[in-house]
Amino acid sequence: MSFTAASLEKKFSELTSSQQSVQTLSFWLIHHRKHASDVVEVWRKDILKAHTSRMLTFVYLANDVLQNSKKKGSEYVNEFSLVLEEVFEELYRVSDGPMRQSLDRILKIWVDRAVLSQDLIATLQAISGQEAAEEPKKKKKRRPSSTASAGSVGVLSGVFSQPPVKVQTPEPDVLLRKLNELETATSDDDQIRLQIATLPDEVQIASFVDSLENVEEADALQHQVDDARKLLSSYNGRLDQEREQRQQAIAMLQAFIRDQSSQQEKVQVLFDEHRKRLDHVTDMQAHLRNHLDNLPDLTELPSFTAGLQPLPSAHDLFA
Repeated sequence: MSFTAASLEKKFSELTSSQQSVQTLSFWLIHHRKHASDVVEVWRKDILKAHTSRMLTFVYLANDVLQNSKKKGSEYVNEFSLVLEEVFEELYRVSDGPMRQSLDRILKIWVDRAVLSQDLIATLQAISGQEAAEEPKKKKKRRPSSTASAGSVGVLSGVFSQPPVKVQTPEPDVLLRKLNELETATSDDDQIRLQIATLPDEVQIASFVDSLENVEEADALQHQVDDARKLLSSYNGRLDQEREQRQQAIAMLQAFIRDQSSQQEKVQVLFDEHRKRLDHVTDMQAHLRNHLDNLPDLTELPSFTAGLQPLPSAHDLFA
């Protein structure tokens, strides 16, 4: 469906709290991210006038769009950053206990995954009243690893629960090839994500089984469930392979950074050594120039041979 104001309003009005509904609309919005400004403005108006029971649904939608659109571009992050302060002030003003807890959880996700800028996160935390509780955790999360050989290695550590595989220092072109492979990773497969997001409710909600009236309906549902299981099993297998590839990439990056740090130390030693030599030569040059400047000008000395007769020749001496 092409993007129009009417189609956007219709999709927002049909949005439900189900995961399928949120993910399907999120995928459509990300596809039309060039209209991010219009989308976020309509989202802002709709969430502010929505009943409190629907407000969280709009927040879940924003959360899905923000997290899944960052790899595509910064359009939605930029636009949502302009309105989230106003929206969250209203949300926390009208929220009850359970709703406030849900908002706090989403805000924590945004903090942990650095979805928004630090300044905006701090503003939203102040609105929620959880700034004091969250600040120590944020500092702890950002503390570099004490066992890393370089700061960047510490940042790369701990991304996966399993320890990264130790590898030899890769050549730059090999490392670049490995990183380029991740540009087409399974997690970026929009087509399969759309298929999963649009799975029918019958295979996701267990209560549908109670509504089956005959064997034919049960068999049909069984086929749908089997197809969904195969789809998800295949996707999970591909995600597991991607996880291993990213572990390998992290290990390669760590080895490369360690090697570069070692090379940098060697180059620094050479730099310091030759800088001292350069300083010494520069001092010698200045000293030599000063010495030359203090030498007398020979052209200004008096002539010691002026007015003297020339020496006799050999002929004159022995004639």
